[in-house]
Amino acid sequence: MLLSKATALIPRQLRQNGPLSIRPLLLSLPMSAPFSSGPTRAPSSYSNKKHGQSVAAGCPDTLLSKLKSINKPSSSIWDKNDLSEIMTGNAAYRASKLAKNPEYFKNLAKGQSPQYLLIGCSDSRVGAQELMQLDQGQLFIHRNIANVFVPTDLNLLSVIFYSVNVLKVKDIIVLGHYECGGVRAASQNQDLGLIEHWLSNIRDVQRLHKEELAGITDGEKRHRRLVELNVQEQCFKLYGNNIIQQMQAKTGRPRIHGLVYDIADGKLINLNVDFKQIIRKYRDIYTVADFDFKHTPLSI
Repeated sequence: MLLSKATALIPRQLRQNGPLSIRPLLLSLPMSAPFSSGPTRAPSSYSNKKHGQSVAAGCPDTLLSKLKSINKPSSSIWDKNDLSEIMTGNAAYRASKLAKNPEYFKNLAKGQSPQYLLIGCSDSRVGAQELMQLDQGQLFIHRNIANVFVPTDLNLLSVIFYSVNVLKVKDIIVLGHYECGGVRAASQNQDLGLIEHWLSNIRDVQRLHKEELAGITDGEKRHRRLVELNVQEQCFKLYGNNIIQQMQAKTGRPRIHGLVYDIADGKLINLNVDFKQIIRKYRDIYTVADFDFKHTPLSI
């Protein structure tokens, strides 16, 4: 009877929207808790302000304190963020650049004309500019999970259109890396939720090269080979893109390259895939531009 009275004192909304069961909480209260022996009803002074509850008359202090702690987050999104490491790093970066060239940032602000478009993985260990020792303004970058080119990805298509038609990049690099979480995930036979829609692109690579991969008995070597094959297939799909083809037909650029970064030793590997031979094999399927157009190759 005491338990039922205590339950009645809890606001209806908290009983409905709170934890699945408040019985353990109530049973943990001291038996001497001063519940009223009068008619059971919700306290008249209950109010709900956003996510907080206010309980007043007839509800013991012990119960109040425990109710307030239910589902209370340990931290808030409004907690002050400590970005001192980032701000200090930026100050040091700025000072080092200005020490070498006082006009560095003013010149950078005038515009960009990068030679390369890089399509890489979002992995935080793969900092393309740093590992290639390229300065700001030399590399136009797009990153996603496992450096995949999806022909319907408007984000990447916009990057390709801008870099090819406006920035006039001469080279497109697909940069993969060993120890790629996306490639490893695609190698598993389990449903990983929303990301499955993305990983299906890598599973397609496995299907296309199933015999070769099946012949590799060592799991780690098979992973590394799948990383390379994934880069190769994304390069091939880029060759089939109409934006890229139209510019190639007119100017002979951009060229497409497949690279793999080995995180374990910091080495960048050029796959040197013979795309010319592959394109010739499938050009009757993927060619959409007029490559009979006479053009003069760009000088580099």
